[in-house]
Amino acid sequence: MDPRYEITRYQDGHKEQVLRLQQHLWSRDAALNRAYFGWKYESNPYLPDPAICLALHQGEVVGMRGIVGARWRLGTAGRTQDLPFTDDFVIAPEHRNQGLASSLIHATFGYAAELGYPFLLSLRAGHITLLASLAAGYQSIGAMEPVGLIRRRRAPFYRVTQRLQGRRFVWRFANASLLRAPSDRRPFHVLDRTGQEPGPRPYPHISIGREPRPDAMADLVERLPRDDRIQHVRDREFFDWVFRNPRLEYRFLFWSRERLDGYLVLHRELPPRPGPVSVWVSDWEGTDDAICRELLETAVSGRFARIATWTATFPESSRALLDRCGFEPTDLEARARGRPAALIRATRDDQLDREWTLDGRRVLNLDGWKLRLLDQD
Repeated sequence: MDPRYEITRYQDGHKEQVLRLQQHLWSRDAALNRAYFGWKYESNPYLPDPAICLALHQGEVVGMRGIVGARWRLGTAGRTQDLPFTDDFVIAPEHRNQGLASSLIHATFGYAAELGYPFLLSLRAGHITLLASLAAGYQSIGAMEPVGLIRRRRAPFYRVTQRLQGRRFVWRFANASLLRAPSDRRPFHVLDRTGQEPGPRPYPHISIGREPRPDAMADLVERLPRDDRIQHVRDREFFDWVFRNPRLEYRFLFWSRERLDGYLVLHRELPPRPGPVSVWVSDWEGTDDAICRELLETAVSGRFARIATWTATFPESSRALLDRCGFEPTDLEARARGRPAALIRATRDDQLDREWTLDGRRVLNLDGWKLRLLDQD
């Protein structure tokens, strides 16, 4: 790494510079970035103090890689283990190709080891970050196998935005609201209307809302058959925190009779990326397959331009339901290269040549994990 740069750890005085830097990754909206940082790094229930590695150039923050707290349940005995994610990896454009990426990645290992974490995880690494992570000792737990239901329709709005993105001076207007198709400006409109219309509905036990029900959702998770896989803790504290993410807009489908017996969570990114808006199935649980089917069919009735999810650790019954609703493999080129992938790395270099285990189980076995999009929102 160039000696003009310094790798250090985040302190409160770095916050404003970090927020400016993240305009290259999160959004151009300074207020949204501030809210997102506060939610993710200052209100995280598992790591409330920001743990971030920074690259400095003449005292200015020019690079960042964050460590985000997460808690996992190990099997059916109730034991838990904190295993954080690495996330929000960004380097200012004028300081790229200086060796900062490798230095920041390795700095997080030592930081996490000092905090007492045996492993670091990553679920959302892009292509370049994934390659850099693998070179630094991460290993793939497995590919996430994305599927989607895409409505094939003419997209004049999309073609206009694609052209604008390649033009000087006007590229910044490519994502303007007026240049988006109506279904992209308000992707939840049809689903919201379904939930508000009076009279009989196909599935009368399903309600649609904008707010979570943390207590009822946590209670449902506890009533589900015990799953021996490693999975993110889904208690009231987690549900209360995770759905306050200011960069995502949610809709909640609840199946209730006397109590909550199923839910399906949808989200979309804010601000939306150029092109047709993707709506994602963040999480999906039910006490039986019939409830899961009704929830999924109600979600699909929202007539989204694109609705997608990961299927790698779904049960066969859920995969069959998705297939029946018309979901197909997506991102075929990336899938052929094993992306998106769940990555893991031991924080201590002296553990790299040993078998990685957690509570007596091999962590490089995807069959031993239950992973959802919600885990790293």
